[in-house]
Amino acid sequence: MLHHTKPFLLSSQGSDRATAYVFSNKAVTLNGKTHVVWTDAVALTRGRTFDHATRRWSPAFTLGEGRDNHNNPCLIADETGHLHIAFGPHGMWDSIHEVCRWPTGCFRYGKSEKPGALKSIRRFEPFGYNGTYAAMVRTADRRNAIVYRGGDAPLSVQFQIQRPEGGWNHARPLLSQAIPPRYTFYGAHMTAAADGTLYVIAHFYDIAIKTSTGVAMIKTPDFGKTWQDMRGRKVDTPQLLNPRIAVPHMGPEEAPYNGGVGVAPDGAVWALVYPTLGGAFRPLLNRWDGKRWESIDLSPFLPPERGFYRGFLCIDSAGRIHILGAAVLRSAVAPGQNTFGNTTSQIYHLWSTDHGRTFACQPLSDGDPDIPSWLPSISQPGLFHPVDHPVLLFTKGLTQSNGKAGCHHTLKTDVYCVRVEEEGHAGLNG
Repeated sequence: MLHHTKPFLLSSQGSDRATAYVFSNKAVTLNGKTHVVWTDAVALTRGRTFDHATRRWSPAFTLGEGRDNHNNPCLIADETGHLHIAFGPHGMWDSIHEVCRWPTGCFRYGKSEKPGALKSIRRFEPFGYNGTYAAMVRTADRRNAIVYRGGDAPLSVQFQIQRPEGGWNHARPLLSQAIPPRYTFYGAHMTAAADGTLYVIAHFYDIAIKTSTGVAMIKTPDFGKTWQDMRGRKVDTPQLLNPRIAVPHMGPEEAPYNGGVGVAPDGAVWALVYPTLGGAFRPLLNRWDGKRWESIDLSPFLPPERGFYRGFLCIDSAGRIHILGAAVLRSAVAPGQNTFGNTTSQIYHLWSTDHGRTFACQPLSDGDPDIPSWLPSISQPGLFHPVDHPVLLFTKGLTQSNGKAGCHHTLKTDVYCVRVEEEGHAGLNG
């Protein structure tokens, strides 16, 4: 049986995007310690460490500063236990010229000076090509690889991997849209399988149509040299959305976003797709059977009055499927209405011990009807930091920014962490 600790207040100074964005890992548990990162207002990358022996959290500390509230720190561990982080930047949208102005375009990347010591990350190097929304992994050949939104307008999904001798290879566009230069969004995520395969999943958002038109997944068996569809057929990059690489979703009218890809211990590949506009609220959990996708509708496992609109997938080392999601009151969102920051949002943890046939559901937030609990973030396994029990983060607070403006305001939120443990092992202080 799984037990959830009481939500622990990591910070009361959070950005209004404190635990955004779901596709970037923000918690690593390794060698008796859990390290978490988030963004304090306006763009401070902050961290805390939980010691499982003493069952106490360290004080919060600052690792660095990004550009704005899209800072989005991404945390991983390598084969020696050293921690790696990438965060920032973000550009301001120019509504007159309908392009994104990138003042720097480089992530800040750092590695801990000591294994298992998040606070020892003190030096940073810039890299990236007009990058935002880092999603980084450690590969089987012991290099870091990253996907992000970047490149020339219209921005595309970019892939980079470190060179064996150090530094990063040039960015390579993987997925793109055949549109004039204007705002795009992909939410790209990547996971590394034990056999060396890297899987990349992304959705296709175009501001002109104000919705995502679908979700796609591709893979590489050779660390980015060549790319394939799920059947192993060659894919030329950059690739437009098409049926050969598409992941099932509920329909374009609900603006489907990707909720991540995970590889189970038995080798099965799972992908989550969820709606972001009001409507049927049918999140689909998809399993690749080697020839086709099989889809599971998760909506029956939530309270009937709630509609799932944002979340992410994690598969733990025992093969349990976890989904941390935010759900709004269905009555509070009209069909086609944007759910971003809806005040009725609350956090739910779904998990399955029978390969997705059934799911348990546990509410985690306090049910405040006036202030949303949202921006769920669940720890994601890496080859060198498996997830035995997931760590769950979320933000409680309002937002003043949605898209173009308000990325530098000083609005404060509360940032919470919930740890999942086996029944009987729960303790105090978190």
